[in-house]
Amino acid sequence: MSVAKLRVFRGDAQGGEEKEYEVPVDEGMVVLDALFYIQANYNGDLAIRWNCKAAKCGSCSTEINGKPKLACKTRMDSFAEGETITVYPIKAFPVIKDLVTDVSWNYEVSKDSSVYPRRRYRVGHVPGGRREGTGIPKMHRVLSLPERLSHTSRPQQKRRVCGTQVHDKDRRAGDASPGCP
Repeated sequence: MSVAKLRVFRGDAQGGEEKEYEVPVDEGMVVLDALFYIQANYNGDLAIRWNCKAAKCGSCSTEINGKPKLACKTRMDSFAEGETITVYPIKAFPVIKDLVTDVSWNYEVSKDSSVYPRRRYRVGHVPGGRREGTGIPKMHRVLSLPERLSHTSRPQQKRRVCGTQVHDKDRRAGDASPGCP
């Protein structure tokens, strides 16, 4: 088991300083694990923001050795033996405390923006270089494929209910009536 040196920013919006810690490094350890070790063994009041620990949410964003990275994704074995690792709050947002920044601006912007922004296309133009009226776009054909195959791939499981009777017959392409056969 090796030991890594971490220099972590401690402070708030008015200022702060770097504090140096020595952390034992286990196999598969990431920077967020090292910060948890510091929190558990040195300073219980070290402020860290994290949520998923799966590199999905971005809440553990920090500047590691001067580059913005996710603390939960940056592996400790990616650094050279004996290299000092510096961890600072991300510079794009104001510091609240230690490594926690104020990201409320993100929420304000996301409230104003649509989840699915509408694209504007020229009249007669469809995305993908197709012209209007040239058939069903490929994406729609693929999405509707399971619906079309559901009754033909497993005919023994397809049943129709008619009144109180259950019929095991397949529905034929030409049979459009919902009644009994």
